[in-house]
Amino acid sequence: MKQILKTLKKHWITIWLVIAALVCTTVVTLAAYTEVSSVKRVVSTKPNPQFQFSSNIMRKGGSRKQMSTTAYTVTVCNYDQDYPTAYNQSDIRYKLTATLKYKIGDEPYSYAEILDKFADSDRLEEYKAKFAAEAKKYGIHMISDDAAGDLSDNYTYFDDENAVNYTIVFNDDSRQKLATGESNTDRYEVTIPEIPDGVENFSPEFFVNVEASPSSPDGLNAISTLLYRSSSEETHVMWEGHLLEEETSTKDYDFYNYILTGNGEGTVDVLWDPDKFMLNPLFTNVSLSKNSFKDGTTPVSVTAEDMAANEKVQENWVKLTLIVDPFDTTDAGGNTVKGKSRYEVQLYKMLEDTSYTGDNDADLFITYIWNEEE
Repeated sequence: MKQILKTLKKHWITIWLVIAALVCTTVVTLAAYTEVSSVKRVVSTKPNPQFQFSSNIMRKGGSRKQMSTTAYTVTVCNYDQDYPTAYNQSDIRYKLTATLKYKIGDEPYSYAEILDKFADSDRLEEYKAKFAAEAKKYGIHMISDDAAGDLSDNYTYFDDENAVNYTIVFNDDSRQKLATGESNTDRYEVTIPEIPDGVENFSPEFFVNVEASPSSPDGLNAISTLLYRSSSEETHVMWEGHLLEEETSTKDYDFYNYILTGNGEGTVDVLWDPDKFMLNPLFTNVSLSKNSFKDGTTPVSVTAEDMAANEKVQENWVKLTLIVDPFDTTDAGGNTVKGKSRYEVQLYKMLEDTSYTGDNDADLFITYIWNEEE
């Protein structure tokens, strides 16, 4: 194992490019193979199967998206967003549910949740009247199917007869299906009304929650997002980090994959103990990874502020600050720059014969700090 690891460290870029060349069967850009893939005991360019049911904005565990237009397209795909040419090897069947939600305090509630939670409230009739008045302004329809192509422009609004409790369900066995054999996408369009004229700092009362739940094959994650309109971005955004490897307290690994996922603009500090782990140099190779970093690509010592922000962080640790933006943007040349909501950070043992389990759990020596853009 030690010899294999030394070889990998010494010849990282050469090995990576050879693997990329072997898996290519068509002419593609190098960028398709620059995303660092998950590894445990070998280098692999295969994406995680659970992410081969994905969306342009829906995420595992949910996300929030402020709409810049009154009609927004939501996709459901049979591939990992980071690997658009690597499609799921099985047909995917799923149910898409769109639910109108009303914000009470800081929490959005569906109509069914309001009927249950506020059954004895003297404001229940007020909430019910709000739904009745606003539901006709919000809608969703399927605009293209991977098998049938473009569909007719036929909106379903949340006050329609088939919208039960202001919830619309798409669950047709032929429509809500993504066929294997190639990369496929179903597309839905959500409509939300304009912000009223003359209203500054408009805060939304209603949201549309969209969720896609796969029924087959097994092992896929449900994904969702909360869509809304406002004249200023809300603060309910964050990034999180976790180890991809399970049972790190009981099972030891040769390499560790630290996953960052989120839905806001800002920076994420990745912090670790350099006596125990080494960062994969491909992650900081900007020309290959296309990642952006604040304060350069060389890890720096942590600060007292870092230790105060996260109790895991110790004085001898180092950090690297990644600039994150999950939304597509346009550069000076008018080209679309694709946003990213998921990163994989690979860390390798400095001491190959040391076990990072139990009281020496690897999770104790790797962490993150999210810094929202001000």
